[in-house]
Amino acid sequence: MDKLTKEQRRKNMQANKSTGTKPELLLAKTLFARGHRYRKNNKTVFGKPDLTFKKIKLAIFVDGEFWHGKNWIERKNDHKTNQEFWNKKIERNIERDKEVNEELARQGWRVLRFWSKDIEKKLLSCSLEIETVINDLKMDLKEKISLEEVGGKQFKIRIVEPNCNKEAVLTHYLHNNKNGVSQFYKKDAIKYTKEILEYKYP
Repeated sequence: MDKLTKEQRRKNMQANKSTGTKPELLLAKTLFARGHRYRKNNKTVFGKPDLTFKKIKLAIFVDGEFWHGKNWIERKNDHKTNQEFWNKKIERNIERDKEVNEELARQGWRVLRFWSKDIEKKLLSCSLEIETVINDLKMDLKEKISLEEVGGKQFKIRIVEPNCNKEAVLTHYLHNNKNGVSQFYKKDAIKYTKEILEYKYP
């Protein structure tokens, strides 16, 4: 049962910040201290994640239990005051989180979400989980063999690049469209071009 008065509830709601919360700051400082560099609330990334690692396309969100509906099925009837309003608001937040996850995944991002209380109680564990993903994404490489001719002799050149670097694939293909190197990028370049066109002109 909601034991707070309307005035107390109003003050509590005003105290809730959408960005720069204590758990977010704790996580950010811990990752920074462990040598990781990121951007906070990057507006150029869909959903404006709390932390972004743009080169490896990793987005991290720290979600408040109240606003993002933790254990919502069990707790949706906890609000005895203005229940219809709060249920509608929180359910919309849950839907939006899902939409953000799906859109980021479509754009090739890896998304991690943590509950605020988990950050506060298991900070090191959460940080290590993020580090594992960071290392995996950095090691997520693919190999291509390029045939180059120098002085009448043909050489095989091993090319290693990040899987998620779509822009690099397109650029490399366009810059080498008159030599044999481009054939190794053609399939991916066409695929990524279609993705861009479908996103901009659905």
